[in-house]
Amino acid sequence: MTVLIAITSHLFAVISPGPDTAIILKTTLSKGKYAARYVAYGIGTGIFIHCIFASVGLQAIERFLPNILQYITLAGGIYFIFIGISSLIPNPKENKLIGSNNDFMTGLLVNILNTKALLFFITLFAYLNTQVTYIYLFVMYFPIATACWFLFLGSFVSSIGNKIKYLQSKE
Repeated sequence: MTVLIAITSHLFAVISPGPDTAIILKTTLSKGKYAARYVAYGIGTGIFIHCIFASVGLQAIERFLPNILQYITLAGGIYFIFIGISSLIPNPKENKLIGSNNDFMTGLLVNILNTKALLFFITLFAYLNTQVTYIYLFVMYFPIATACWFLFLGSFVSSIGNKIKYLQSKE
């Protein structure tokens, strides 16, 4: 039952709209599904980092780095403002066809700086630590499941976008 609760909670958290969904939609619509793949891999890597923090114990890290959560929150807020502003400004040099390390880093930074995701995993792992002994299976499952969801979302949005472009060209 604990596994079902953890997987269902993660599923609802991943499919709910947030910064990760927004960056996948933006990248897919502006650069295509191949670039969105790199963003999805970055998001999955960010989830892996959150899981490591949560399973090892963020409290232990905070003991050595006081107020780390406030710094993460501040950095995340500044980065989200930067992403919002930069998405409104067209970049003529932007390669619209191929994914790149920049796309990976965008996905990684959007996810790592998302304090909602960090707090979700801290809460979830606090529950799992009291219920299961095979916690590290979840550390591997959550990032893979997250990346798969965003790979699916990018492909789905890309196919819809391509159909809309095709229909518009027929008019």
